[in-house]
Formats: sequence, structure tokens, C-alpha cells
Amino acid sequence: MIAYLLGSMMMFCFTFSFLPQIGKMMIGRTNKNVSIFMIMLQVIGYFCGVVFLKVESVDNVLLFLNYHAGLFISVITACAWLYCNKVE
Repeated sequence: MIAYLLGSMMMFCFTFSFLPQIGKMMIGRTNKNVSIFMIMLQVIGYFCGVVFLKVESVDNVLLFLNYHAGLFISVITACAWLYCNKVE
């Protein structure tokens, strides 16, 4: 039970840590002070995590949700960065 609680908190924290950056870029219509390098490292990291789970046949729901949600939100963050780059 404790493991699922901690795993859920991990997923929540990793996934929603992107929201302030997305909000800052979309509200201000600028990607100033947001590093695309950092965002791309996270996209690559989450992608590698998803591939690792598939290749190693890891059957853990929390890891599955964490890596897939993280990949999704980091790609959304990269898209917001690219959109705000075109607006400037």
C-alpha cells in the first residue's frame, strides 16, 4: 500500500512539474528563460523509460503511467516552447 502511495506521488510530481513552465510560456507568449535543452533531455529520458519498460517487459502499472504521462507532458511542453518561439 505504501509503495503505491509513493509511486502515485512520484507520478504526480514528475508529471505536473511541467505545468508552471507551460503556463509561463502560454500566458506570457514567450519562451524566454525556459531551456529547450532541458525540455529535450526530459523528452529523451521519458522516451527511453517507455522503451525500457517495453523491451524488458516490466509489468508495473505505476512505472507505466509515470513514464507515459511524463513523455506526454514533456512533449506538450516542447510544443508550447516551439509555439512561443514562433510568436516572438
